[in-house]
Amino acid sequence: MKKILHIFFALFFVFPFAVTAQTKEKGAAPFENDSPNGEITAIYTLYEIDGASYYYKLNTADGRLTIIRTPRTGVKYQHAVINDEKLTNEPFAGRFAMFSIDGSINYLLMDRCDGRIWRVSCDYRMEKHKFILLE
Repeated sequence: MKKILHIFFALFFVFPFAVTAQTKEKGAAPFENDSPNGEITAIYTLYEIDGASYYYKLNTADGRLTIIRTPRTGVKYQHAVINDEKLTNEPFAGRFAMFSIDGSINYLLMDRCDGRIWRVSCDYRMEKHKFILLE
């Protein structure tokens, strides 16, 4: 009887938490869908860079991209624009998304409608940016 209770406990209490912990995407901030009809309404998303205090801030509607350095002791908030051009004439929330290439500062930016992909990277001094359309 004790074995049955242990198995029951494991299946209904422990296993669901383990599955939830494994399905979280590394790099992207959690994306909440707050629209009652299921449409994505949030326009900006933060992507953590290599576990540091750096983030890519993506406008998911038109593809504009900024790198942000969050404050630490004695360091002011900093940001640098990587791409300030709108990448589409038909913007809507959720059109663009970023995917980590190797778990560091290298990402791919994808237009989910037409399939175009850009390679994105920035050094930690926030001085050199790469924003290259891949063909």
